[in-house]
Amino acid sequence: MFLNKEQVDLASLQEKVVAMRVDDPDLNIVIRGSGHAKYRGIVSVMDMLQQANVGKVNLATEPFPDGAAKKD
Repeated sequence: MFLNKEQVDLASLQEKVVAMRVDDPDLNIVIRGSGHAKYRGIVSVMDMLQQANVGKVNLATEPFPDGAAKKD
């Protein structure tokens, strides 16, 4: 998984999101999954965001033109 083009695991993602939310209490997160992403992975990220008290979470519905989950 990636956060702003940086590959992270769930634990480091939580640390980074909490730090971002401290800097911006009105933080808005967009989750963009690839066609290869497992549903439980998306749910794990959403659960973590809820625990990190991120109130604005959106799911991207448009894929990148090449079908990748991240853009170089």
